[in-house]
Amino acid sequence: GLLTCVEVKTRRSQKFGPAEYSVGKKKLKALAATMNAFLYEHTELPEIWNLDLVVVEDFVRGEPPVLLHFRSVMIDD
Repeated sequence: GLLTCVEVKTRRSQKFGPAEYSVGKKKLKALAATMNAFLYEHTELPEIWNLDLVVVEDFVRGEPPVLLHFRSVMIDD
C-alpha cells in the first residue's frame, strides 16, 4: 500500500500569490520529517509514502471553491 500525506492550503484572494507557491522547501522538509517520525512510531503502516498538495481557491462569494490537486509533490534535499 501507499500512504499519502496531504497538505491543504486555502486562498480567498490572489493578493499574496497562488497558494501552491506558499509551500516552500522549508515546509516540504518539515512535512517529510513529520511523516518519517510518524512512520517510525507506526511500523504497521507501509514505509512508502507520498505528498499531495490540495489548493482551495475561494475567490468568488456565493460560488463553490475551486480545488486544485497536485499529486506526488517532490521534496528536494
